[in-house]
Amino acid sequence: MLSRTGPARTPDFHFGTQFRRAVSDLTGVQKFLRGDLDTFSLPDLLQWLEVSRQSGRVTLSHGAIRRSIDLKEGKIVFVSSTRPEERLAAHLVRHRILNSAEAYTSLAENLLSGRNLTRIILDRGLATRKRLAWAVEGLAVEILLASFRDKGATFEFDPSISTEDILQIQLSLRGQVLALHGAKTADELPGSPPGSADPRAESSAQDQLGPEAAADTFWAILELTSGSESTPGALREIFAEFQGFVAEFRRRLAGPFRFAPIYADTSVLLRRALRQGSSDEQLIQISALDPFLTLNILSFANTLSTGPEPIATPRSAASAVGPEAFRTFLDFSSRREAPQTSPALPLERVIRASSISTAVASARVARRLGQDEETAYTGGLLAPLAAYELLQALLAVGFEPGAFRAGVLREYRSLCGSLLARRWGLPEELAALLGSNGTVTGQSPGLVKLVYSASLMVALEGIGCELESEDPELVESAASLASDTGLLSEIRHDTDQLFEILGLP
Repeated sequence: MLSRTGPARTPDFHFGTQFRRAVSDLTGVQKFLRGDLDTFSLPDLLQWLEVSRQSGRVTLSHGAIRRSIDLKEGKIVFVSSTRPEERLAAHLVRHRILNSAEAYTSLAENLLSGRNLTRIILDRGLATRKRLAWAVEGLAVEILLASFRDKGATFEFDPSISTEDILQIQLSLRGQVLALHGAKTADELPGSPPGSADPRAESSAQDQLGPEAAADTFWAILELTSGSESTPGALREIFAEFQGFVAEFRRRLAGPFRFAPIYADTSVLLRRALRQGSSDEQLIQISALDPFLTLNILSFANTLSTGPEPIATPRSAASAVGPEAFRTFLDFSSRREAPQTSPALPLERVIRASSISTAVASARVARRLGQDEETAYTGGLLAPLAAYELLQALLAVGFEPGAFRAGVLREYRSLCGSLLARRWGLPEELAALLGSNGTVTGQSPGLVKLVYSASLMVALEGIGCELESEDPELVESAASLASDTGLLSEIRHDTDQLFEILGLP
């Protein structure tokens, strides 16, 4: 459906009857447009915006993928995408306009300061305006034509967003020309490039929070928590709380991507270390004390990753992006004006304690089993974040603690972790851990089995993916590790040291 407001006027150009009627009352008026591209074609939309000389931003949404088209007086001046291979920085590296280090450094400033990436590149003298304009125009054509593959995509046009014609490319693709090229592209190209996130997975996940699915989930949780004996009035109250939670959870999942605010004390440590010229190794060690910063670093590094090996630890991330980009990213992350998380907040305090204790235990277990300690530590550090957005949503709506709320946590934890991993572009082994349904078997990924064993040695306080197993071999192996007093002593000693540094109880 197309949303519209404003007085009716008649356009002075000719489109299909349905589209013409839908937008006829918007011509010449700065109003917000929303609709779906199965009903209203992208060529028609862009042609109308061009003919009526509109300025603003068109956002195309297809599952987890967002593509933005900036217009100035009807002319396309910039196009961007959340799909890794369609991002400008990746495009510039692919066409050898920037090297990887230059792209990462520019991208770090762009993502954390909000400055336009093309402006940063020009100000740093990394490319000429002419060459950059050529690259942006080529990427714009690629993104626009790729949009024809998307079935079930939606669009929004927001004229209130200020757009800037930095490169003066003023790309103009008439609707008819775009339609011809787009139809050809749709016939020749597969639905999704290799390695791309499947937007259908995102849509399926969002469907689990739809009205019908949510209602089914409500009754299923109620039955499991013996709530069927509640009075009608109590049931209405619980259902109202549940509906509020689902709405808040959907809102959080639908919001734009932003890096997670890191802990305030981490910012202090980073600023001091950067000021003193500390080594990359020291910076990596500081990052390893903050699950939010570690999550940000991995997400940033995987943004342009094209190598066969996934970037799954802060150390490999620092190596991939290069020293300058790594320090630039930490510098912008730790500035006083950057958003920060208070380590004194109850939920954030529990998250950090669980992250550190699980990370230490995972690393120690990995050493005992001859597996990679850094990957294990990173997995343990991030595992409690699987339920973070879920818990935030529950707290935001004032969901009363109790058996039913615990059931909601169990039901939605896997969904929350999966969406988090997908949104942040985490490699497969970390995504499998955060998105685990909690049941560990012999076929589970190695990192999941390892963190399961480590989690039996620490108190997670109901945070994270809460792994459990009925596999006799896994249970016996984990029990054997948990009974190793020497191993337990090492874990307790290392955890206590870190807790003392961070001021945790």
